[in-house]
Amino acid sequence: MALPTRRFGRTELEIPLLSLGGMRFQQSWTDLPADEITSASQTQLEATLKRAVDLGFHHVETARHYGSSERQLGWALPRTPDPSRLLQSKVPPRPDPDAFEAELELSFERLGCDRLDLLAIHGINLPEHLEQTLQPGGCMEVVRRWQAEGRIGHVGFSTHGPTALIAEACDSGAFDYVNLHWYYIRQDNGPALDAARRQDMGVFIISPTDKGGHLHTPSQRLLELCAPLHPIVFNDLFCLQDPRVHTISVGAARPEDLELHLEALHLLPEAASLIAPVDQRLRQGGRRFSMYHPDLIRHPENCPALVLNADYTPLSYYPLSLWPWQTAIKAVFLERVDIVSSYEREVHSPSLQMKIPSVIALKQYVKPSEHPAFTRFNLFLRDKFACQYCGSTSDLTFDHVVPRRAGGRTTWENVATACSPCNLKKGGRTPKEAHMQLHVQPIRPTSWQLQEHGRGFPPGYLHESWHDWLYWDVELLA
Repeated sequence: MALPTRRFGRTELEIPLLSLGGMRFQQSWTDLPADEITSASQTQLEATLKRAVDLGFHHVETARHYGSSERQLGWALPRTPDPSRLLQSKVPPRPDPDAFEAELELSFERLGCDRLDLLAIHGINLPEHLEQTLQPGGCMEVVRRWQAEGRIGHVGFSTHGPTALIAEACDSGAFDYVNLHWYYIRQDNGPALDAARRQDMGVFIISPTDKGGHLHTPSQRLLELCAPLHPIVFNDLFCLQDPRVHTISVGAARPEDLELHLEALHLLPEAASLIAPVDQRLRQGGRRFSMYHPDLIRHPENCPALVLNADYTPLSYYPLSLWPWQTAIKAVFLERVDIVSSYEREVHSPSLQMKIPSVIALKQYVKPSEHPAFTRFNLFLRDKFACQYCGSTSDLTFDHVVPRRAGGRTTWENVATACSPCNLKKGGRTPKEAHMQLHVQPIRPTSWQLQEHGRGFPPGYLHESWHDWLYWDVELLA
């Protein structure tokens, strides 16, 4: 089966209108060792990939920091050959081009490939990211060298950044395509689409189903407003009817997630007539519905703000970086943060009324220390809150791998999480003497490693406005 295609800008590639995004079908947001990936997870991924290939999804897209996605795809791709396949991955810019190149090498290793048809600089969200990419001796010089060697086809960028920055990156002329957010509930990036068109760039819409309103799990009210179309179908039609858009990402977690998107393609010739009445109902009904928005009845104490660094990544995943509403509002008035999103709930003073911020971003970037403090919590987080001998998550304590009586020091490299029974069993012996095997040797972690581990512990409640900035799997949160 073949999907309809569009010319992907100046790349001259014929890209399918639907692309298979690799963000939802990996096992974990941590880049797991091979032996920790379960057969059930891999079987599900391979079933999804096979169904996609059978349906004509010839463009597959993933990223270095989509956890285990690259590794799992690297295993699956040879088992599901596709002579028309276009493979894309994404690697974030780095101040040090050598670090960027090392990440690029790791992407190729995980994917088991010799060449990427498309490489995106992942996350040009700040002017500094664009500078790191384009400056003399920067990341783009690494990419150009790899292109000359035949290892990379076309280069683009992905972004969550402000529209003006996206347009600036497009206008630089350095990129062949762009991955960006633009869909029915977020049309503010229209000028960025125009900038991409001026440069004849390919346009790939990121996450229209998830970030476009969590359309995998629509409310009953939204279903009614979009009828007879499913919200996914309506949003796909809205995106694809625009000639500035060439392909949209389908973030499938299982084979059946592909079906509604195919329905949208069948209806695409009728898009204009189908979109208009739904658009009208959403505008009218949406306004009436907003009067009963649950945020309106939330107590301010239940309205914390998600705090992002200046690069629009959370300051911390676990514990999640949240500020009380009072602190958030104070920071706004001190001009230390920008408001990214707000609750419907308002607070009032004698002279002012203001919506409570739900997401804020620091104006000044806070550079995390390379290595975190050696604390009880951080040690548990490094070991994923599990005994390193038996895997238990209960009654956790600490064990000196080399006992203190034998000169063992209290350091990252010599302390491991252990449950009380294992700690008691080991006693004052080494693991070898006690015939007990450590699952993972203790190391001094980096702050980035702890952030990645923190993604494995999503909180019980996430406000809908936070989802755009938190890369936890939607299925995990369901």
